[in-house]
Amino acid sequence: MVPIPEHAALDRAELDTVIEGALADCAADGVTGAAVTPFVLARIGAATEGRSVPANLALAENNASVAAEIAVAINV
Repeated sequence: MVPIPEHAALDRAELDTVIEGALADCAADGVTGAAVTPFVLARIGAATEGRSVPANLALAENNASVAAEIAVAINV
């Protein structure tokens, strides 16, 4: 698992609560399949007043960086 960079991380307890609520809303609204991710991300974005967006981007960038390091390492 590639962690989110510490400088971009949100409070874990707050985020856990927001995610639980978003998933409960999914179930209540009948959201399934490919629609779950955008639904949950939108709920998280709203609940964190947009603070989750740069955090999510930092995580994606860190994932790409680690993937590149792995690709270089196995391509030797």
